[in-house]
Amino acid sequence: ACEGARLQSQGAAGGVAGAAADPALRALREERILEFDTERYPFREAVKRVLDLDPTQEMGGVHEISKYHTDKSGNKVNSLQVMWNADRDRSGRTLTVKPDRDPQEARAAYEAFDQIYQDFIRDVIAPSIGGGKVLFQRAPTLRVMAPEEGGGVVSVMSKLHKDEDYHHQHSELNFWLPLTPVWGGNTLWVESAPALGDFHPLELDYGRYVRFYGNQCRHKTNSNDTGKSRVSIDFRAVSDASGGHDPSFRKGVRRGAKALFQDIFDEGGFYSAVEVPLAAPDA
Repeated sequence: ACEGARLQSQGAAGGVAGAAADPALRALREERILEFDTERYPFREAVKRVLDLDPTQEMGGVHEISKYHTDKSGNKVNSLQVMWNADRDRSGRTLTVKPDRDPQEARAAYEAFDQIYQDFIRDVIAPSIGGGKVLFQRAPTLRVMAPEEGGGVVSVMSKLHKDEDYHHQHSELNFWLPLTPVWGGNTLWVESAPALGDFHPLELDYGRYVRFYGNQCRHKTNSNDTGKSRVSIDFRAVSDASGGHDPSFRKGVRRGAKALFQDIFDEGGFYSAVEVPLAAPDA
């Protein structure tokens, strides 16, 4: 299971000594598939509203009704993903690119999604990682992985990486929540322990999500040969039980789109915070 035995020491609970000595921390970093109430936390419906999709639209078919953006590397990125992730300040500014979109409705849709997200963090995620003061990714990332097309053209794939490669602190835990069924080529592939290389697909339906230690466990995507799009949201969270937050970690390092208003990984930038009663981590 994916725990921090191979981490470089941080001088904190998330380092080698802390991970080796704390069975609860090791367990918290293990990959787990968990369930949530889709009626209480209707992420799929909220995302459709934000993206101005028809409520009856099958999420696995969004590639049929959306366009693509070609990035500087020549990868095709679905325009819905580009639109969502560009709006890091959650103003709805980039969600009004459609000429007939009401700006007030765009902002209201984002606020409705944000309320569901914050409720989910407070009620589900924070208690499951020990409670107390929990920092969580302020703006969760939306990903749309469209199926490959003819002529060798594929949608953007995530290269093999671990989150430490992108300046994330070691105490972060990853949460991955698909809005569509995921399997085979349209899902995320992860290893079960750092550097182990036993990559396996995360296969689940809407109503389940995965917690894993993506800071040290490498993960990637492959070419999507399923014929269906994968739409998912992902985010990260930090608690005392997960290793504790270090506000000085990689201070001043720029992080591309994530860096807008976020020069450091701290509360008010990359993170928002919630405080809940202390709880036994859900290991």
